[in-house]
Amino acid sequence: MKRRSSPITKTRSIAAFLICAAVLCIKTSALGQDDYTKDRTRAIELCEQNKFAEARPILERLHKLNPKDIVVIEKLANTLVAAATIERDEKARGDTLLRARVEAKKLGDESNFITLLLERIPADGKTAESKYSGSKEADEAMKQA
Repeated sequence: MKRRSSPITKTRSIAAFLICAAVLCIKTSALGQDDYTKDRTRAIELCEQNKFAEARPILERLHKLNPKDIVVIEKLANTLVAAATIERDEKARGDTLLRARVEAKKLGDESNFITLLLERIPADGKTAESKYSGSKEADEAMKQA
């Protein structure tokens, strides 16, 4: 003999399922938030240690996850400027500086860091080539090092 489920039983089953699904979603979201916070803390630590090349990919990922995080944008702009300073290719250096400028402008705040950053990066991203020495040979040697 087949048992018929009553409407109350079906309603309870659906309610239990929805509660379980909600709890699972909340836990997953909390885990994702924990990962974001850990990565954010790690990236900030790397920046404070001047390990910009290591921090950059973490900051790129964090920026994709939360494009409104001002600290992440500020640190990302900083790592982009750092990357541009060691870039030998003039076009790539200009592109990287221009991206740093665009990211910094997105902030819209008037922090000292952003103001200084925007003052130092030309609107087109192009900069004069850095000179380490007045001697051409010494300058080339320093660039190779």
